[in-house]
Order: sequence, then structure tokens, then C-alpha cells
Amino acid sequence: MKKRTAILRITFFLAVVLVLNGLLTGLFQTKDKEEFSAEYYNFPRDTFDVVFAGPSVSMEGIYPMNLWDEYGIASYNLSCGNQSLACSYYLVKEAIRKDSPDVVVVDTFYCGYSDLYLDKDKVHMITDSMPFWSRTRAQMIRDLIPQEQRLEFWLPLDLFHSRWKDLKKQDFEAEDARLTLGAYIRARSVQAVPAEVKESDAELPENSRIYIEKIIRLCRENNVPLVLTMMPVQGQAAWFGSLDSQFRYASEIQEIADSNGVPYLDFLHDDSMLHLDPAKDTRDGIHLNIYGAAKMSSWMGQYLRTNYNVPDRRQDPKYQFLQTREAEYHRLFIQRSLESTNRLEYYLDLVHGEISSPDWLVVITTQNALPSGQITSAEQDTLEQIGIRADLTAGCSEYIAVLDGGELVHEETGHNEMSPIRYEGTVSGLPVEIVSQPDYATDPDSVRINDGEYAQGGHGLNIVVYDKKAGKLIDSVSFDFAREEPAEHVVKASIE
Repeated sequence: MKKRTAILRITFFLAVVLVLNGLLTGLFQTKDKEEFSAEYYNFPRDTFDVVFAGPSVSMEGIYPMNLWDEYGIASYNLSCGNQSLACSYYLVKEAIRKDSPDVVVVDTFYCGYSDLYLDKDKVHMITDSMPFWSRTRAQMIRDLIPQEQRLEFWLPLDLFHSRWKDLKKQDFEAEDARLTLGAYIRARSVQAVPAEVKESDAELPENSRIYIEKIIRLCRENNVPLVLTMMPVQGQAAWFGSLDSQFRYASEIQEIADSNGVPYLDFLHDDSMLHLDPAKDTRDGIHLNIYGAAKMSSWMGQYLRTNYNVPDRRQDPKYQFLQTREAEYHRLFIQRSLESTNRLEYYLDLVHGEISSPDWLVVITTQNALPSGQITSAEQDTLEQIGIRADLTAGCSEYIAVLDGGELVHEETGHNEMSPIRYEGTVSGLPVEIVSQPDYATDPDSVRINDGEYAQGGHGLNIVVYDKKAGKLIDSVSFDFAREEPAEHVVKASIE
């Protein structure tokens, strides 16, 4: 009897430890927007008709909410940074188990790496997010992780226990992935540097070949249509190295796909159908930004609708949750876009598209003078479209503009380069205090809304975007024309 009681106590203790491990691991994990999205498991089985897997180029290039908005396609993006083809294989296996999707799309961009995984922490984020007793999780740990490292994957809480003292408010809140369905939103734009591609005799690494064929076999055995892709590249990126081998690998994957009767969308060799703009649609030459991803997602949605029996779920009551999230997603999309935009012309375009929202309060100031000619005529045109009357192309020493729901409620230009200009008033019931500093001033600009300080305080043109309804800052940015891009954005955690 005592022996049985002891066994029951030990069993109960181990069960509690395992449950706590599962509950707390997600909390203690480092929150990184390019990590695998554990939100996937918060949705019921058989929710998503299309599932995407692949590395960051896929995570940043396909927006499931765009597919929903344009085509009513219920999809999820299981891509993440540094996702190897071996990791993609196990994620496809999980997707088939959980959702029995109508189509699986796997990107092969990281096919040039021979390792089974590229980043141990990224594998952690995948296995830690899977159900603890998942057979796929067990297989992934067993097949990819060396035996001496497996314990930390089985009981990952030990790896994160030291992070308790670093926990922040956002660790207890839902991640962006709840709204983006796994995608990563970035608006930063760079002019892509054309890559000079030379002929290469490189061979596709054996592990890549093995796992591409395993993915094909897995989908065939489960009667799930598979589409392989190679995401487009607009230019050379220093971190990626030469593209010579990549083009060769893409040709080899085409041969594998053809021999297995699997569609392969090789955007590396030809992306003309996407109509990408090398000056605007990429954030680093390799990854697409919001502009490129919108084109990629739209084209992909049309391709899936045309070639596969993917249903339009917009009238299905089961998917009402996606309908109700659209407004919240749009707000997050705008916020993430503004946060990551590094070019004033695109930033103003985004503001122009949203300025009429009755919830928006926009404050524009200059600090330490705005030199003549820094604002272009195109930027001035957009400023006028959002309600600005002053001609900022001529420059100014101090400047304040306040726009409430698209209406200009105050605008003032200073001419005394030794004194700041100030505005104090009530806007939509909120107390607002603004200071624009003159040239050579030692104090920064100040934008106080409802007793919160939101100015970036950088030299040049400063813009604060505030959501009155939510009582939160959307973005605060400084465009300093005396230095190189990107623009500096305020760290929100320090002021909210």
C-alpha cells in the first residue's frame, strides 16, 4: 500500500512538472518576431486550408491575411528565420496531422545549406511550440539533435529559467502572430543592388535533396497537394553571399520536382509575373517588404484559387473570427509598417492612406531647423494631401502641425532661430503640449499627449502618430537629413 502511494505521488509530481514545463516554456521564450509562431496551436484542428513553410524569405513574403482579404483563403504561415528543409519537413508533418490542408507550399530558398538545422535556437522555438507529447516533436528531436543535447529540447524550461527577471509586459500578451497568422511585417525599403550571376557547378547538398524528396513523399502518402517555391531575389545582399550557387540549386530542384510531378514556382529565375520594383519592394535585396509581399501574396492567392480546390471561407460562420480580426490586423499592419519604414516618402504615403481615421492624432515638428531643399516636391505634395499648408521645401527654423482625424487644427512656423515655439491645447478631449526647438538648442522637441511624452527628439522632421481611441502611441519617428537612413524610431516600451 505504501509502495503504491509512493508511486502515485511520484507520478503526480512528474505530471505537474511536465504540465508546468509546457505552460511556462512559452512565457519564458525570447520573443523574436522572426521565430516560429506558436499561435498556430491555439487554433482548432482543420482550420487552415493552405499552410506555408520555409525560411524568413517566405515568412516575410507571404501574408495570410492578404490571402484572406482578397480571396477568402484560410491559410497559416509556418515559416521562420533560418528554417532548414529538414525543419520544414517536420512542420509539414505537423500541418498534415493538425489541419489536413488542401495545399502545402514549401519554400526551398535555404537549400544550399548542408546542415540539418542552421540555428539551434530556431529549432528550439519550433519544438518548444509543439504539443509536448507530439510524435512529430519526438521524431524531430531524435532525428535532428545530437544525443548529448536532446535533454534541453525535451525539458526546455531549464534553458529559459534564468529569463524570469527579464520578463516584460509583452511576455504576457498575445504575440503579433495571432493577427498576422505567422507572417512578419516589414516596410523598410532599399534600392536593391543588381547581382551579377555567373555560371556555377555547385551541387545541391545531399541533405537538401533528401528532405525535398521526403516532403514530396510525405505529401503524396497523405494525398495533400504540394507546391515547391524558390522566393524571388531583387538584388545582392552581403549577408547571403554569392547567388551563383543559388541559381544552380534552383535548376536542380526543378529537375527533382519535374521527375516527381510536383509544381515548382521558381521566382529566382523569373519573377516577371510579380511586377516587383527593385527600388521599393525589398528591405535588403533578398527579403520582400510590405509592398513586395502584397504583390507576392496576391499572385499566390490567384494561383492557388486557379489551380487547386481551395474554398472561399468568407461566408463560412466557422471563420467569423478572421472577419472580426480584420480591423485589428489592419491597425497592427499600419503600426508595424510605420515602425519599419525608413524612407520619408513611403512613410508619408502610409500616413496619407490613414490620416482621415477619426482615431488618429498626428503631430509634426522640426528640431534644430529644417534646411531648404531637404523636403522634396513629391514629399511636399503628400504633406499637402494630408492637410499641411506650409511649404516645407523652403525649410524652416521651427515648425508645429497638429492634425486630428485628418483635420489641421494648428500649424505654426517659427522665424526666430533663438526661441522655440509652443502649442498648448485640448484636442478631442486630450491635453496636448508641443515644443519645437530652434537651431543649436540643447533641449529636444517635446510632444506630450494626455501626460505622456512621445517625441523622438531627433534632429530634422519628427512625426508622432497617436491612437486616441486606444490611448496608445502608434509610432514616433525622426527623419534626420544629416545622416544616412534608416530613420530612427522611438522605443515604445520606454514611453507607454
